[in-house]
Amino acid sequence: MSQANADLLDATCLQIKGALTPLTTFELYYYDETRFLEAVEEKIAQAPKLFENLPIVLSLEKFEGNGPEDEVQPVSETTALESLDFGLIKRQCAGLRLQLVAVRGARGVVAKNAKAAGLAVMTSQRSLAEATRIPAPDVEPVIEDKRLQPVFRPPTNETIVAPQLAPENDQQQSGAESEEPKTQAEPAEEAVPRNMIVTNPVRSGQQIYAKGGDLIVTAAVSAGAELLADGNIHVYGALRGRALAGVKGNQAARIFCHSLEAELVSIAGQYRISEDLQKTEWQKSCQIYLADGKMKIQALS
Repeated sequence: MSQANADLLDATCLQIKGALTPLTTFELYYYDETRFLEAVEEKIAQAPKLFENLPIVLSLEKFEGNGPEDEVQPVSETTALESLDFGLIKRQCAGLRLQLVAVRGARGVVAKNAKAAGLAVMTSQRSLAEATRIPAPDVEPVIEDKRLQPVFRPPTNETIVAPQLAPENDQQQSGAESEEPKTQAEPAEEAVPRNMIVTNPVRSGQQIYAKGGDLIVTAAVSAGAELLADGNIHVYGALRGRALAGVKGNQAARIFCHSLEAELVSIAGQYRISEDLQKTEWQKSCQIYLADGKMKIQALS
């Protein structure tokens, strides 16, 4: 055997890497076989190509157990969860060309039932936040110094204002200054949007979220990538992935791009998929916005 063939056999056939892959989540409040099927079919009818062979995560974090028909004889949340037939739900999704791959928020018997149906069990968002929370360090008692006077500022998440030392000789202050209120607060400043600038290309599988502001990307966005922003989205390159602006309901948000080649664009929950976009300003520089509750796509001159 040659050395080249020996090296080839010794080389590993795979590598394990972490990746942030956006997955569509079905938030389940209660389960009724007929109603579940009808609800999913209604969503698929709005965008058939978007849902075709799409991997799905079933979230139980907001599961309540009781539907409209259960008001006469309500059941407990635990009983309803343990009676979920994940095999049936998986078959319902497969019949609609959806791939149910995981369950989020399942514990105990429910998690065991999900695994028995061949589903992965994902940690709930709440449990993940609690597990990664860093405990506050023990604080030693502080001896009060009368010279320490706090400076009052409107609360923000970005700036921490340290206390300032008052002059040791208070008698040097004029009488006019001593008559002023000691705890007079300054006028509140308007909240500054937290805009995010991304200068590197956004690769497939990446998800970037600009919370509380605009998202500005100065490079191309690959297919399979996802951009989200509470405000506007600006892409100074080709937009080939998904772009969702105004994700918290801001209908004044807009999407700007140099070349519209997106898989999906959305503003405040209203969306269009690639199939529809190709009929408008495809591969052109344009802006996308809402007017009278309808999505408009306008070329930029």
